[in-house]
Amino acid sequence: MILQNGTAQNVYTIKNNIFVDCGKANQVVVGFNNGQTSPNPVWDVEGNTFFANGADGSEAETTKAGQKAGEDIVKNSLTSDPEFADAANGDFTVGESTEQAELETGDPRWLVEYVGTPGDAANLLAEIKEAKKLLKYSMNYYDENNEESPETEGKALVDAIRDAEEKAEGGTSQKKLDKMLEELKQAEIDYTTALMDYELAESEDILAGADPADELAAEIQRLYDTQDVVREDYSNQPKHIKNYADEIDKAQKAYLRKAINELIPEAQAMASDPAVQNALDKANEALEGDSSEDLFDALNGLLEAMETATGIRGIEANETDDAPVYNMGGQRVSSHAKGIVIKNGKKIIRK
Repeated sequence: MILQNGTAQNVYTIKNNIFVDCGKANQVVVGFNNGQTSPNPVWDVEGNTFFANGADGSEAETTKAGQKAGEDIVKNSLTSDPEFADAANGDFTVGESTEQAELETGDPRWLVEYVGTPGDAANLLAEIKEAKKLLKYSMNYYDENNEESPETEGKALVDAIRDAEEKAEGGTSQKKLDKMLEELKQAEIDYTTALMDYELAESEDILAGADPADELAAEIQRLYDTQDVVREDYSNQPKHIKNYADEIDKAQKAYLRKAINELIPEAQAMASDPAVQNALDKANEALEGDSSEDLFDALNGLLEAMETATGIRGIEANETDDAPVYNMGGQRVSSHAKGIVIKNGKKIIRK
């Protein structure tokens, strides 16, 4: 996208191209910005060949394009001659043993099957094992014989694992294996970061209706408050991020199980109401399982069913510390009452 020279709106995506004897004074990338090296445009430049006068020009290209946010704008260039079959007569077929053929860069019309020595897939195979260990929600659905990935939190990682397994089967060049290894590691980071975000979002929902004095709620709050430290310290260490997410999930489940178990006796007393009985059945199913999402839904289902059965539709009250407290039967109780109570129109759980 090119709007106006040197503005922050300019976006340049230049990937996997072959530039040979072209550009103005070897200014291929920087030439897109009219010879400027302004830090304003958004640059995504990777995997290109810059070849001029029979020599690699990537170093000069990197120097001229400069850096943005402390990183080179031009990244991961291919530095060898693409060995065109007959460029003078318009045949730009790349050499069968070149980097360009190996990494499948350039115009697809001129690509050929790579001929070279197969690489060593040991590192990629080891990383595939680590990636499978990381899978949490999607691992139950992962089936190497199923071509379609499930729509779960780990879909992108499952896809990356399958792609890596295909590349590691044999006959793949070392450069492709190394590139796949980088992509798989990035997929692991993306997955664990998404997992962490997922657990933090559930924590927000729990903390919104929790009594701060509850010890388990306090533990969830502590974990929630440490997220910035975890992101900073473990931004590229998927195992640590997953362990952190597991800690949050464990605390959430403990809190939700405790809340449901405290609510069940009151719900059982109202089980003549079909909706309450149905909510009780779902709560018991959730308690037998191991999903914080199911436990959360079961707790909310119980509260809603009991609210409907007792005729409580929410209590209008000012948000003050001395607001009246009610039990699930709608009766006013002590401000220090334990169990499931309603204050300021919100249901809270007290030990």
